[in-house]
Amino acid sequence: MQSIFGVFIVSSKTRTPAGGRGVGLALCKKVIELHAGKIWAENDKQGKTTFIFTMPL
Repeated sequence: MQSIFGVFIVSSKTRTPAGGRGVGLALCKKVIELHAGKIWAENDKQGKTTFIFTMPL
């Protein structure tokens, strides 16, 4: 699942017609990592995805 954080990665499984360019998650990952944080995604049994991030205080 880590590939979703790559630049220009756009899912074909979205449930809404809103489009994207595939830079949002890559940008989030870069900013969080620049602040010594981590970001990851977890799927639940219903197929929903939760994005979690941590950053030091």
